[in-house]
Amino acid sequence: MAVSTQLGSVQSQPLRGKHNVQVRPLTLRLFPCPNPPKCYLYLMQHMAAFLTCTLSTLLLCLPLSAQIPQPGSEGRTKLPWLSNYDDALKRAAQDKKPILLDVTTDWCSWSKKMERETFADKNVQKELGDFVLVRLNAEEDANESVVKEFNVSSYPTLLILNYRGETIGENEGFLDAKDMLEFLQKHKALFKGNPLGYKEVQLPPDDPLFAALEKAAKLSEKAREPGYAQILDYYECKIQPDGRDRAIVRSTYLVLDDECLTLPQPEHSFDAARLKITFKSVRILNERGQGREIDTRLAKTENIYSSESIYWDVKNISLEVPKLKKGQILDVIEEWERQPIIPSSFFMRWNTGLKVLVDSDITLTFPKNFPLRRKARNCPTPVEEKKLPDGSIQWRLKTSNMEPVDFEPYSSPIDYWEGVVFYTPLTPDDMARWYTGLCKGRDELPPEAKTRLREILAKHQDPEARLQAIMDWVTKDIRYVSLAFKNSSHQPHAVKDTLSRKYGDCKDQSLLVMALCREAGIEAHLVLLGDEFADDPDLDTLSVEKFDHCIVQAITKGQTYYLDPAAGPRKVGSMVREYAGSPALVIQGNKGKVVTLPTYEPVVVNYKSVTIEASPEGGGILTEITRLQGENLARQKDEFQGANWEKNRRLLEEQFKKLGGKILETKITQPTEDRNYLEILVKMRLPRIGVRLANGFMVQMGQTPVINPELFSEERRHPFRFQATDTHQTIMELVLPEGAKLADPPESIEISEPFLKASRKFTFKDNVLRLEEHFQFLKARLPASDNERVRDTFRRWQENRTMAHRVELPPK
Repeated sequence: MAVSTQLGSVQSQPLRGKHNVQVRPLTLRLFPCPNPPKCYLYLMQHMAAFLTCTLSTLLLCLPLSAQIPQPGSEGRTKLPWLSNYDDALKRAAQDKKPILLDVTTDWCSWSKKMERETFADKNVQKELGDFVLVRLNAEEDANESVVKEFNVSSYPTLLILNYRGETIGENEGFLDAKDMLEFLQKHKALFKGNPLGYKEVQLPPDDPLFAALEKAAKLSEKAREPGYAQILDYYECKIQPDGRDRAIVRSTYLVLDDECLTLPQPEHSFDAARLKITFKSVRILNERGQGREIDTRLAKTENIYSSESIYWDVKNISLEVPKLKKGQILDVIEEWERQPIIPSSFFMRWNTGLKVLVDSDITLTFPKNFPLRRKARNCPTPVEEKKLPDGSIQWRLKTSNMEPVDFEPYSSPIDYWEGVVFYTPLTPDDMARWYTGLCKGRDELPPEAKTRLREILAKHQDPEARLQAIMDWVTKDIRYVSLAFKNSSHQPHAVKDTLSRKYGDCKDQSLLVMALCREAGIEAHLVLLGDEFADDPDLDTLSVEKFDHCIVQAITKGQTYYLDPAAGPRKVGSMVREYAGSPALVIQGNKGKVVTLPTYEPVVVNYKSVTIEASPEGGGILTEITRLQGENLARQKDEFQGANWEKNRRLLEEQFKKLGGKILETKITQPTEDRNYLEILVKMRLPRIGVRLANGFMVQMGQTPVINPELFSEERRHPFRFQATDTHQTIMELVLPEGAKLADPPESIEISEPFLKASRKFTFKDNVLRLEEHFQFLKARLPASDNERVRDTFRRWQENRTMAHRVELPPK
């Protein structure tokens, strides 16, 4: 029972500029298939969003066509555009000017708009006097080789070239006069005193690039699949006694396929509060080490989240380079200046094996009294140690990894990690003293908050009810702003600021919850946790970098609760699935204590009841009830709230009519304060059930996941890591007509493993075949030696899940 559905797509030119969208017809194709639908819930969930997107796209076209000028418009002054690329190269060499190449088509409306408005601007025309202008129609045969050479795929595209025809700058899409002036002026400056527009470079013969290129020639086909390979990964760092460090970082990439989706770019995101990154050199080279230096004055450093830094200070530094071609090399050298998060501390994780690194080299230099330590993981190469003449210590590690990692199903990246951790020792108490210091003086509640809290305490006497009221207050009144804990300032806002602004991230919300609990006489502490600490809770290498989330521990009447306001409204005492059962660090003043969070208590969130009343003709009436609750409902809440159920019902009716069926009834039961689930009922007439046979039909029953045991190899290297899930529960009933027989009695199955609880129980009574199905993963870690046990478990489930049941209908 399935709907074979294919949705059409918007086919357009790539949207890379501001307005260069050429919209072509959008088609919705619904192809009928021999089997009746069962995935109407998916359609109901997503059809409204799809149609809204479609309508928005079509509406977008309306104002677009209204503002695009009519073809043939010209600027006030006719510009001297050449129409032959070779003539432009000769003119540029003769006049010692850069070239502005405009690639367009006859039908490109935005090109015509730019011709009429942007190129007609008197200031733009003044700047254009310093360029040789050439305009090419991309669809003319004579220009095909030029368009292919520059890999132009959207219009208009502007390229600034030197007299050799080398790209110096590029813009895809429409530019208004202001943006055009900026584009022209910043690139014209590169040609001042230099007709090439760049500085030529030639690497010395002893540069490590050449040895890395020889090794890269031996890369396997699998290692070449991403389209490029990092052939140099160099990090040379000098650490100061206070933990500050300055590093020179060299990252060099060889392009193996210039048609891959992503190519390397000189770009980095960083926490500007503690790290400063600048480009020292960006070069595009050939395999002989010859090439050009990109002017780093064109680098841009912008706030990664918004144009204004409201709270976070995460920056992105980038430098636009010409499109890289196969065989070219991008060589980027950066300078990093970093402040330690905790004074006089240092932490760095150097990866040697999670990705292809042809030549990897790290050098750390530090004072002899600096307490730097190192710990290798799956890295057989030893670190070389040298004492320098000034008494400082130097560590160096050179490695090479020529093969990509094959990740096995149900495993964690931490188990594949190869490298060395460099760190200064920190204890849980060190972490607690540091974080308590950050929060000092910031947990004072304003008078109005204390007044509101007193009202809550007067209304609720039960301790758990008080905690619930506090959590409801914070989660509903304080909007969560998604910020990475380790990419922003680690210091939370003062609670009075969080209350007045009505937004904050996990540490802001948690500090507020802790302050309210303490004011209410409830013992409360902040708790730090993170995926990296959960995967690697090694206290020897404890560091701030391992934590990326903050929650609250509250203790009352001998009961311990873990509260996560960032997870949104939820019942206190219920753990968030993602980190349940994981280690965490509780901050108790100047003392830190590592605890294991409670396990996840699943709820039945994927509940489905299906009843099929089969007819003697092989069709039937299907009634399906789907219930969503818990986290599954929370994730789809916005989508459901915006759905147009009546429109979706009509669409489903049309679809079923094409398949020979009919929707008989639909009913949506929305969540309320007293009912924390959403329920969808659909009743439909099916023209046939399952696969038709001469004297009946065959049908499969069940809707839990089908897991292919072939995903698992016969030999496994890494341990299994299973994460807990909610229970999938399905109840299906197939009501057979009088005189029908069940030819193949189904077999039930029950699985009880440390990682999986699942069952499929069949009963056949009074001509009703009933299946009750449960499926739930449990949080577990199993050694690789249990591979056959896991494979066999999934094999047994797969065989039962795909079992077909033959029904013989009475003769007509």
